[in-house]
Amino acid sequence: MTIQLRQCIRAAQRGDKLAAEEVIRAFKPFLNKQAKQYQKQYRRHYHNFYEALSTAYQGAMHCILHYDLEQTATVAEVMAASVRNYFRRESYGHQCYCDRVEKNVFENDGVTDLPETALASEGDCPEYRYFQNELGQDLTLALEKLPELQRQLVLYHCVDGYSYRQLGEEYCLSKANVGYHVNRGLEKLKRHLTQTGPGGSSAVYMVSLT
Repeated sequence: MTIQLRQCIRAAQRGDKLAAEEVIRAFKPFLNKQAKQYQKQYRRHYHNFYEALSTAYQGAMHCILHYDLEQTATVAEVMAASVRNYFRRESYGHQCYCDRVEKNVFENDGVTDLPETALASEGDCPEYRYFQNELGQDLTLALEKLPELQRQLVLYHCVDGYSYRQLGEEYCLSKANVGYHVNRGLEKLKRHLTQTGPGGSSAVYMVSLT
């Protein structure tokens, strides 16, 4: 079996997609097991089994494409290490995003206009999607309770990095007006999160944010 897997990996590294699929198929039970385990362990970052399974497949493909055919370690050993490293690396990245967002909410004095040269491209920093899919449930619910304008301005300024001037031009508001709405939104978020705390009961969510 090990010799057959090495042959499939050699073919996959030469561009044979069917060979790569054969290796994935051989490790499918292992990948499913890892996805279930890490989805439970990192449930804050993986909302369902299929999100975790996607990470498992990424780790598997990395193993296939970078496996050194001359090494003594078996394919199974390298596959296990690659998949687990992918889960740990992705979880660490999600945690860094979460820490950054929470810092912006709780330390709103530190949220300032960023120079345009410091802004990452939308493709490099999909922060809005992160808010939707990866942020903790408390903050997501609190954002939904903000008035539409305040929610948009907070997201664009604190997450995407748009300056007050840029947002003023986009929404036909003065720079001072944008700052007022952003600060009001952050105050409401901070008050809500302080009152609920992590994993607060659902009854606390009834606190008015408008």
